[in-house]
Amino acid sequence: MSNIFLILRTQILNITQIMNIELISEEILIDNEELTTWKLDKGNGTIITDLTKLLDLEIIECNWLDDTRKHLIVMHSEYDSMEHFAIVSNEGRLVKKGIKEIHQVIQKEELFVVLFSGFGLGEEDSTYYNVGHEDFKMAVIDEYGVYVLPPQYNSIKYYDDEDVLYADGSIYDFKGNFIKKEE
Repeated sequence: MSNIFLILRTQILNITQIMNIELISEEILIDNEELTTWKLDKGNGTIITDLTKLLDLEIIECNWLDDTRKHLIVMHSEYDSMEHFAIVSNEGRLVKKGIKEIHQVIQKEELFVVLFSGFGLGEEDSTYYNVGHEDFKMAVIDEYGVYVLPPQYNSIKYYDDEDVLYADGSIYDFKGNFIKKEE
C-alpha cells in the first residue's frame, strides 16, 4: 500500500512541477530598439532557459503547444521576416527549429507531424534530403527532434483510432518502419 502511495505522490509532484513552469516575456531596450526576451521559469524565480539565447533568433511569440504543458511552440523570424516555428521542451531543450507548420501532435507517442521548407531545414538537411529552399516536405519527429520519417513526403496523416502513419501511399509504424503500401 505504501509503494502505491509513493508512486501516486511522485506523479502528483511531477504534474505540479510541470504546471508551475511559467513562460515569461520581458521588454528590454538595446541600442534604442525594443526587444522582447522569453524565458522559462520553474515558477519560483529559477530560470530553466532563456529561449531567446537558446534559439539565437528573433522570437515573435511563444505559447504552450497543448494543455499538457510539455512543449512550447515558439514562432521565430528568419531573414526577410520569414516566420518559422520551433518546438522546445518544458525542460528548455530545443526539439527542432525551422518548422513551417505543425500539422499534428501524437501525444501518446510524443511525435510531431511537421512541414518544413528547404530553407527551414538548413543547408545540410536540405541538401541531404534534396529539398529546394522554396520546396515543402513533411516529416515526423520525436520529442528529441530525431526524424521518425524524414522530410521527404508530400503528405503524412495520422488518425486517432489507428496506430500507424500514412505517408504518400505507404503505411509506417511509429518507429518509421515500413508496413505496407496503401490499398
